Amino acid sequence: MTLFKQGLAGGAAALPVGFSVPGWMLGIAPGTTVYIHELVFSPVVDDRVDPLSSVKTLFAEGTGMPVICFIIKTIGVRLGTLLCIFRPQARNDEGQQDCEEKNNNQNFRKHLGTALSIWSQAMLSYILHLMAILYMVATPVGNLQDMTFRGVEILKGVDIIACEDTRQSAKLLNHYGIQKHLISCRARNEKQSAPGIVKLLDEGKNIAYVSDAGTPVLSDPGRLLVRQCRDAGHDIIPIPGASAFSTLVSVCGFHGKSFHFEGFLSPKSGKRKKRLQELLEREESFMIYESPYRVIKVLSEIGEMKPEREILLGREMTKKFEEYIEGTADKLIIHLETGNHSKGEFALLVSAEKKG
Repeated sequence: MTLFKQGLAGGAAALPVGFSVPGWMLGIAPGTTVYIHELVFSPVVDDRVDPLSSVKTLFAEGTGMPVICFIIKTIGVRLGTLLCIFRPQARNDEGQQDCEEKNNNQNFRKHLGTALSIWSQAMLSYILHLMAILYMVATPVGNLQDMTFRGVEILKGVDIIACEDTRQSAKLLNHYGIQKHLISCRARNEKQSAPGIVKLLDEGKNIAYVSDAGTPVLSDPGRLLVRQCRDAGHDIIPIPGASAFSTLVSVCGFHGKSFHFEGFLSPKSGKRKKRLQELLEREESFMIYESPYRVIKVLSEIGEMKPEREILLGREMTKKFEEYIEGTADKLIIHLETGNHSKGEFALLVSAEKKG
């Protein structure tokens, strides 16, 4: 079974079975006995190409072993090809032949049942492998009512939910009455957590991944997980929804049709200033995220480099006390210093430089 699983994941799988079968079962002349030497299965890679053509040529022409080829299908979809490779049973004399045929008849059902059981388990494993899906589900950036109907249904229907922070995701799930097994997959442990999620998908478990807020991968964990799941052959389906980026862009009103998304800048002053200078020299507007502890410092740096640039600041977006303030860096600094704005992350959309 281990050999089969390895084969199913990586290509053709060979299973030595070693038992005899009456010829009539394989469409061969009655009264003959054939020795099943090996079963070989290969998943479909390309419907236009038989993945086992070289194997069939090897056995049929190179060694003289006859080959029977079965096309494995389910619900009309071709899953792969099964080869039943056999050879005539060797005998020294008639007495030995009669004895061997008698023993084969006694053990035939036992051997065939074992082989078919192994084969059915392998097929089930492969079918589950094909069916298991990873859903990347967008969640609200603040207001829990912004969760999409489809997103809720997906979270209700999957077997497991992987979360950036299980405690944060539990608030959303409790709001919608969803109880699922939760596993952690955050930035710090994504490299270690992703292989375990792939293994669960291999077992046929459907899994949803959610970040703390917004769309996964967009300045959130999930990239390594997606890469490993796709490399393992699993489908990854996006369930779109809210993001701080699209929320702020929808109310900006800046000229131009292009936007660059940068996300969080480096906390190190030198790297941050260098990247800001590069962004300000671009010809399109750009968006950055920042914490309440560094937002005034970042605005000051933008003001030093390009004091005339218009900036749209979004804070507590979609929540009760959400606010959107537009102005130059100096204007926004004055606004932030005269009020209590220490909660929540900020999104800053910096306008492109006006031409002419």
